[in-house]
Amino acid sequence: MTINECKQFIGNIVRKELKVPVMLIGTTGCGKSWSMKELANELGVDFIDLRLATQEVTDLIGIPRTTYVNKETGEVLTAKAYATLPVEKRDLYEPRTFWTKPVWFPREGTKGILALEEVNRAPEDVRQAIFQLLTEWKLHTHELPTGWVIVSLINPDNGSYHVNQLDPAFKRRFVQIVVTPPDATDWCVWAKKNGLDDRVIRFVAQFPRLLGKDDDISIDAFPTRAGYHMLSILLQHNVIPPNCLHEVASGIVGTEAATSFVQALKGGFEKVITAQEILSNYSAVRARYKNLVKSNRNDLLYATMVDVIATCETKKLSKSELDNLHYYLLDSPAETLTTIVLRLSDNVLAKLSSYADLVDKIVEIKKNISDI
Repeated sequence: MTINECKQFIGNIVRKELKVPVMLIGTTGCGKSWSMKELANELGVDFIDLRLATQEVTDLIGIPRTTYVNKETGEVLTAKAYATLPVEKRDLYEPRTFWTKPVWFPREGTKGILALEEVNRAPEDVRQAIFQLLTEWKLHTHELPTGWVIVSLINPDNGSYHVNQLDPAFKRRFVQIVVTPPDATDWCVWAKKNGLDDRVIRFVAQFPRLLGKDDDISIDAFPTRAGYHMLSILLQHNVIPPNCLHEVASGIVGTEAATSFVQALKGGFEKVITAQEILSNYSAVRARYKNLVKSNRNDLLYATMVDVIATCETKKLSKSELDNLHYYLLDSPAETLTTIVLRLSDNVLAKLSSYADLVDKIVEIKKNISDI
């Protein structure tokens, strides 16, 4: 993604206050850090530049301090104040440990961008300390205020930089984005806006190949359940810039899955019979369903089955819906019926047990399995 596309993407996340961390991966000097400061200024929000390579765990979670809390009133005393109490009153208090909040930590009620610089140059224990921050917006006992977005800015692990390798569990918590360095035209536009010396701008315009060196950068992402959840959040809130869906999806679930997903969206998903269609009026789709069974379209049958199970487990079925479900199950292949029966709750199964023909079919399936 270009610098401007990255700004648009992260700006949308800030506006929607989404808890989705983004990792910008780019060559040194391409404008990653500057663009985030620029974005924060344009949005009128705060910006915190946290250089993790220079941090220790206590710089993040704070230092433990002991206080004394009144068991009845909740009054909190410092250790110094507790020491001045008469001995007979000290039993009313119990010691409690709290962690002091780091001076850099955002104040409640503020919004902004928390830039985690040099994550892959940070000590391992520091990287472990921020795991919780990436999923819960929380550092030990300190909660990041709503409205703060986490952006990590790193150089690639491609042999050109002295960086540590980030493990898959760490990287999968981010939307990984490769930052495309600005070309000479984009850079000169930026330079003009920011008042750079005209002699430098003219030189770059005349010798664009001398603007900078580009790195070979690849994304190491793979499909996960949590990744698809993250992608769903971004899609539902419409924060992905135009023509950037493949790049964003690739940075979450990997290139192969992202390519298949985008192609499916462009070509249109093959029509799957939904649980809603079955439960509301199965007779309207019965012929089509039986044709799918006959032609062994196991992909579409499986998609329908999953939707049926999920729907039956998340809503209370009316009598007419149970009737439709019953006919759908009768028409289903033995493996589909068996899977659904095994996955449905006892409450739903108890209601289906009143359909004698369905019970007979299940008994017959069990008998055939026992005979094998």
